Amino acid sequence: MFNPGRKNVACAAIYLVAWFLSSDASAHTLHRSHADLKVEKDAVHAQLDIHPGDLDETMRSRFDADRSGNITYDEIQAQKKQLAALSLSGFRVFRNDLPCPPELKNTKTSPASKTLRLYILFKCPPGEHLRVDMPLLERMSSKHAHFLTIKDGQHFIATTLSQKNRTWETPDTKTHLKQAWNFFVLGFEHILVGYDHLLFLLALLLVSTRFTGLLVVITAFTLAHSITLALAYFKLVELPAQIVEASIALSIVYVAIENCLVQEPQKRWLMTFILGLVHGLGFAGVLHEVNLPSTSRSLSLAAFNLGVEAGQILVVLAVLPLLWWLQKKAPQNTTLSTAQRKQNAFNLGYRLFIFGAITMLCWQFHSATGIALLLLVPMLFILHFKLGFRNGVRIGGSLLIAALGLFWFIERLFLSA
Repeated sequence: MFNPGRKNVACAAIYLVAWFLSSDASAHTLHRSHADLKVEKDAVHAQLDIHPGDLDETMRSRFDADRSGNITYDEIQAQKKQLAALSLSGFRVFRNDLPCPPELKNTKTSPASKTLRLYILFKCPPGEHLRVDMPLLERMSSKHAHFLTIKDGQHFIATTLSQKNRTWETPDTKTHLKQAWNFFVLGFEHILVGYDHLLFLLALLLVSTRFTGLLVVITAFTLAHSITLALAYFKLVELPAQIVEASIALSIVYVAIENCLVQEPQKRWLMTFILGLVHGLGFAGVLHEVNLPSTSRSLSLAAFNLGVEAGQILVVLAVLPLLWWLQKKAPQNTTLSTAQRKQNAFNLGYRLFIFGAITMLCWQFHSATGIALLLLVPMLFILHFKLGFRNGVRIGGSLLIAALGLFWFIERLFLSA
């Protein structure tokens, strides 16, 4: 007969897996859109990418024909003209405070990303001062970010618009630091929605027993993905995105299975460095979407990488203290004195406080990541309570991670369009 305790563990495991599969874990989902502007003497050429699924609930219902709560690719195709008109009216360009009349040249749709791309010609009077206003952001999700790049001759500027800051205009002073901050935030957000990268990191943490060993492993991963991030962005190394994404998923499976089969993995830093090279190619993909400003490209690239590192460090700080506490926790049948129980409760309490604070910070950037972290805690405690640290947390957790990695590998290599 199936053990009721193991049944609870299985149900919790199935729920956590279902959450990851239902939260677009394979897609690095960010609330974002893009616009690339090329400025000429009497015109501005714009390429505007809009994600209709990120419209606010009221506006989204106008295009959600089947009332499913999501705007499908077929619905985008069927209502392309209406969506184009809405986008065109919500993106404005001014030169010397005079409006530049827009002319829609072409539209395209993407079944993979479910986005609408508009090619627009803004006819502008001569002048130096340019202003971009995006009132459409008022009808988007409150967390929506619009990445705007402007190429004016030899100058290249990248910035981010949002509901709170929907306007950009030609700066009077250098904007390198502001651009760098925008790319830092982009890197931070990217790692928080990169569930495959986070699960790879979690698989590494499950067998980390010493801080020095973990520091070497994390450093190797950081160096590796920093190298290939730069090489891939500058197109010194190029691989098909499908192969890169599938390889990332396979790296998760490898590490998770090694956790189950090898008591003390040897030279894990070397294996992590090799696999980190693959993850760096994945990080480069988002930079190809938004472009880097040519005037401060190195600074922006470094800022993006630092944002990725900041996100990774936060996750490590949230999860690692809990894992170490569970690893050192006395067995259930051990008799503890009152002082020991108080000390145990204090040790757990401040770890949960740190975890909760970091989870709330992650929630502000991406709510799905915050929810996933909240689900992780009861999952770890259930596995530990029923099966112990090695069998439950390390092996059980690794098997769950391996299952998700295998699912993503099959999906990306064989099922993606």
